[in-house]
Amino acid sequence: MRGAWAARESGIVLISSEFENQMTASTTPADGNAPSSAVPGDPTHRALPVGALGRVLIVLFGLTAAGSVVAAWMNFQALQFPGGVSAGVLGEEVGLVVALLLFGGQLALAVVLPITFLAWMDRAYSNLTAFGYQRRFDLGWAIGGWFVPIMNIFRPFQIMREIHALSGLDRRPVADAALRATPTMVAWWVTWFAMWALPQFVETWDVDAAAEGSAHIVAQVVRYALAASCALLALPVVHAVTTRQTATIQRLSRDAGPGAV
Repeated sequence: MRGAWAARESGIVLISSEFENQMTASTTPADGNAPSSAVPGDPTHRALPVGALGRVLIVLFGLTAAGSVVAAWMNFQALQFPGGVSAGVLGEEVGLVVALLLFGGQLALAVVLPITFLAWMDRAYSNLTAFGYQRRFDLGWAIGGWFVPIMNIFRPFQIMREIHALSGLDRRPVADAALRATPTMVAWWVTWFAMWALPQFVETWDVDAAAEGSAHIVAQVVRYALAASCALLALPVVHAVTTRQTATIQRLSRDAGPGAV
């Protein structure tokens, strides 16, 4: 993380430059060298399996999407029934049970999903060294990039783009290749950013007291819809990286012999 924090302290100019380039196709650094070159794999670095974490993530994202759809529907129904969805559709007791279960499930996912995703992302980024690639950023950015203000707008996306592009051996050599984000990955990141930016945007709404409650519910419906979309878009990204890294580890193991990877 030492290099990461040094990058953070380098000033607004460097941060702005990174932000302008974060959604572009080419990721060539300022010194003109290739972003991620194929180099001999580090024999001291052992690739770690990502299959189990990937499968767990797919389930968690699926549950998040389903829960967000239900939550969006319940909030939407609250606009139509003054007494809430429990009074209008499900009945008061059933609606209360559903609301409590939904809240509990979302709370659990809000804790388990980020931890699992960060562990998976950190492991997947670390594996690039064992695959014979030189990472653009220090490994600490795989987790730390999510928590550094301003940089968390683009650094996690850059790392995910690199992981997605270099998780297989089919792109060797990549010294002159540009790292490109797929449309699905771009859509995933846009919905993620929009989901977390929405509350700040809502604070700027100028509505009277009578309409404030309805405006809040509408914002909740939109946010849950974004959360469901974000989770669904994350599924193919996680699946692709997990599948390619698993295949790469198996291939390297066969080529180098047991215990070599």
